[in-house]
Amino acid sequence: MDRKFIAALSLLWLSLVVAWSVMTVAEIKGVKGEKGASLKTLAGRLHGEMLERFWRKDDFIDINGGWRRLLRQRMCNGALKLDNGYITRVTPRVNIDSAASRMNKLASFCRKNGGEFLFVMFPSKIDAGKTLLPAGGPADFSNENADAFIGRLSGVEVFDTRPLVSATADDVTRYYFKTDHHWNFDGAFKAYQAIAAKMLPMLGEDSACGDLPPLDGNNWHKAALGRPFLGSVGRRTGCLFAGMDEDVSYFLPGFETAISVKIPRRQIFRRGNFREAWIFEENFARPVAGQKDCGYGVYGLDYAAISVYNALAPVKKRVLVIKDSYAIPVYAFLSTLFSEMEIVDLRHLHAGVGNIIRLFKPDLTCVMYNPVALNPENSRKLFDFSGMREMKTRVKTLQELRITAKPSPYNYAVLSGGLKPGSAVGCTVRKIDIAAGDARFSTIALYERTRKKVIAADSLEFGRESPQTFFADVPEVDGSYQLLVFAGERGKAAGNSVVLQGISMEYLEKNLPNE
Repeated sequence: MDRKFIAALSLLWLSLVVAWSVMTVAEIKGVKGEKGASLKTLAGRLHGEMLERFWRKDDFIDINGGWRRLLRQRMCNGALKLDNGYITRVTPRVNIDSAASRMNKLASFCRKNGGEFLFVMFPSKIDAGKTLLPAGGPADFSNENADAFIGRLSGVEVFDTRPLVSATADDVTRYYFKTDHHWNFDGAFKAYQAIAAKMLPMLGEDSACGDLPPLDGNNWHKAALGRPFLGSVGRRTGCLFAGMDEDVSYFLPGFETAISVKIPRRQIFRRGNFREAWIFEENFARPVAGQKDCGYGVYGLDYAAISVYNALAPVKKRVLVIKDSYAIPVYAFLSTLFSEMEIVDLRHLHAGVGNIIRLFKPDLTCVMYNPVALNPENSRKLFDFSGMREMKTRVKTLQELRITAKPSPYNYAVLSGGLKPGSAVGCTVRKIDIAAGDARFSTIALYERTRKKVIAADSLEFGRESPQTFFADVPEVDGSYQLLVFAGERGKAAGNSVVLQGISMEYLEKNLPNE
């Protein structure tokens, strides 16, 4: 065949792929219009979007993985096939000094503010003896990094889950997904039981350890996922390189629960038993094509912040969890044990951890990370424990606030105005009831009036017997910031009347409102 014809045909094919893949002109202008966006930012975004939208991307990945399997290659697009057929990504040796120093400071800060502190080291997909690594293949230092990090911690209570679920090659095969870098739900559940048993004595609950229904595995049962899935590493290799994860099952409690789960950034509010609150069927009920990596999302995905309340929890304690993605099933299981939990992911949350601890006042703060969190690209955010400088607080109280029914869908009252940029505010409401209307909950929000923008928002449940706390960092940008409470869901508050009782406003020292 004529070389010129082949070249022209290839150029035409490449043009079609690029035209299908790259960002639109409007999207490029949108990136250029972002504050602080540089040419490097635009180039990076274009590269990322082109890779994400590449024409028939999944098919090309599958074909590439299939060829590599036929050629008996162990590496494919950054993924390594272990001797048990599972795939993972190797971890380089990293410097852990800065991360360890920051963890030590966080533990000290928690103790000074009246709460216990626990660091939980999650496992990696490499067994302790590295017997699963192929001879002559790339080296992995995830366990060495974890050991070095734990060794540098001082005055920190540590619980290491690796001996439980990744000590041997058989452990990795039993407790990990084949195509995902996370542990499977059997591994997560085994770790949960051990972590909970570690937490309870720290909270003064020693005598109850053996009698709590959530800790007894016989009080839980398994439900089948009902479909295969391709995990996070498998998406890099395609389904032909190492197959897919099949026969996946997840855990549900057989005892009674009454759990509320609030995810403010996603405007998610779920309430009911464990399944109704925690099982996100939309994450795994889709066909394989188009949503291959959703199996690990049974209990949700990575969210900036989650507030959890369990009215039937046997342990009436507040727990703050600072986590990475390994913790998703673990904190869902822990919610059956503790009455209140605040869960934050510092990769997505732009708020000072110190401010959260001061305003939420947890009985226990628990950081849960796996060794990959120590990698520089992850540690910059995951170990950004800001907001811990010494600060004084001022508290203002209000016995009752009544919002009368109005026709406006944005019917609200101002809880606090004149909040200063770069500060933090917390609000605790002892009880809120609906006096008229049909709203399911009320919205509390940090609002910037000039730009008419909601900075942060959360839900307040009607009729809840336990106090509810909202806290937020006020942005550094100048503006007119207020704390508002709506007579129902924001934008749907028309005709509702609500009554708030026992309101306590807490301002950090730099956040005393302008009178």
